[in-house]
Amino acid sequence: MQFTTVQASLVRGELDGGLSILSQYNPHGAFIALEDLSYVTMLVSFVFISLMLGSGSRIERVLRVVLAATGTVGVAAFVALVSILGRDLEYWYELAGLSLAWTALIVVGVLTGGLFIRLRKQH
Repeated sequence: MQFTTVQASLVRGELDGGLSILSQYNPHGAFIALEDLSYVTMLVSFVFISLMLGSGSRIERVLRVVLAATGTVGVAAFVALVSILGRDLEYWYELAGLSLAWTALIVVGVLTGGLFIRLRKQH
């Protein structure tokens, strides 16, 4: 947060009373930094969830691959964007993280529903 909010605001001369950092419309304010942090955390959790899945059925293997790949790409995208854009990160990772996370959640939701239907039929 220090790097993406305070430093970016200091460089741009936007610390007039310190309230601009707290505005949700500031592209390098606290809200965007917290959203970036939450997407990174969610995508890291996808990797850990993928490690917990078994490799029994095809659906479980696909779930594991989707979660692991999405989490890995999301974290790599964060590292790449921060290293390329630096203080000018603004909304770029929010867009990337949002797109990756929600696409994966839709796919995982459908696959998990199929897995639960299959398990229900077995019992």
